[in-house]
Amino acid sequence: RWDGWLDEARHNTLDVERCWSPAELEDAGLAVIQPAIIPPGKVPVGGPVLVDDDGVPRESYQLEDVPQPEPSLAEYAAMRRWEAEVGGTTWSGWSVHTDRESQGKIVAEVLAIERGERQDGDAWKFADGEFRALTNADMEALALAVRTHIRDAFAIEAQVLADITAGAITTTAQIDAAFANGGS
Repeated sequence: RWDGWLDEARHNTLDVERCWSPAELEDAGLAVIQPAIIPPGKVPVGGPVLVDDDGVPRESYQLEDVPQPEPSLAEYAAMRRWEAEVGGTTWSGWSVHTDRESQGKIVAEVLAIERGERQDGDAWKFADGEFRALTNADMEALALAVRTHIRDAFAIEAQVLADITAGAITTTAQIDAAFANGGS
């Protein structure tokens, strides 16, 4: 090796790792430091710390979640509408799921009624986990209540978006209030 090889090793680590054996690195007092693995959604805070708890030197960082940008008012309104839409409703004193999967099942029940495939009095599972017998007329009334609930959530969002455009809504608190008050 030439004079200055140790200095070269310190400044050109990739060449050293590629050209030197682990024994040569150890003889020179050098070690290959494994880079820290930063998982998706995380960012390092501060500089790296050298950790050697298993005989393999590696970088380590304190990690934090990637900061999420604040949503625009329109994005926030859409999020609140979705929460309202899928958050459930009450029909005849019973809590009813209104998530997207439940919406599809309710539509399927109405279609089964129209096709004569649903037995009058078939049971329906409510949000409290209880099965209750519903006549076909009851099932259609439940479906209408769920549709009204969903339509109202979208109507509130539409009004909020119009108010944002008009400058009448300028904060997320005002959007929250609109959904809490049913859009009025």
